[in-house]
Amino acid sequence: MLCKTGTIKDIERKWLFQEKKDGIRVLAVCFNGNVKLKGRSGVDYTHRFPELVEELKKFEGSFDGEICCLSDNFQDIQKRVHLDNPLRIKILSKELPVKLWIFDMIETGKLSERIRTLNTRDFSACRHISLLHYTNDGMA
Repeated sequence: MLCKTGTIKDIERKWLFQEKKDGIRVLAVCFNGNVKLKGRSGVDYTHRFPELVEELKKFEGSFDGEICCLSDNFQDIQKRVHLDNPLRIKILSKELPVKLWIFDMIETGKLSERIRTLNTRDFSACRHISLLHYTNDGMA
């Protein structure tokens, strides 16, 4: 779902709010040690972000998130997103490391069940994966 502009009076208590990250939106599908990173347009980003793949192998599920460079500079992520050369990918994974900010876990059930399930995942030992915090007061 894409962001939508609104005002504080538009807020309903059933909504959750998160900080907007400026990166590459992906669905990370992780099962049995296999990982796929798919963009909204269907582009496969898996081979371009080996540091994410390595950490995601430890988890099971489908995670909706945003890949951002640790520098928080959108131009830096653009330098990585179109790479196909394995040597350049390896070099830039060290020079321009990324983080996957996870904001949802895709599965059936109500939103509150998904958030509870997502919050049971411990990403604290991961350098390249974090949960994006949310609020219900519109002050993300």
